[in-house]
Amino acid sequence: MGYYVAPDFAEHGFMSYQGQGFDSIEIPLAGATGTWPLSINNKREIVGVYADATAFRRGFILREGSFATFILPHTQFNSIEWITDKGQLSGSYVDEDGKPHAYIAKRIEGSR
Repeated sequence: MGYYVAPDFAEHGFMSYQGQGFDSIEIPLAGATGTWPLSINNKREIVGVYADATAFRRGFILREGSFATFILPHTQFNSIEWITDKGQLSGSYVDEDGKPHAYIAKRIEGSR
């Protein structure tokens, strides 16, 4: 898992499953300019960061082929950097005053 920079300078995520070729990981949102996968669990749930059309960095979760964005209000930047097999997340964000913070979040019962 990682990312590469294309000739147009866009950054694209990728995943390789046990050396059997590569799958692209791209946020399917208009204007997204970069995708950086950071962690995968044994359920193949992938988390990371993407840049939206305004270059704001936001966290994402890719689960069963569906993307969900992770937006923390009142932040300049947020990311999801780790996911456990139980769906617990950890990551970081920068608040409105420019101060960095870390967080740990757990999956809410009944969520996918």
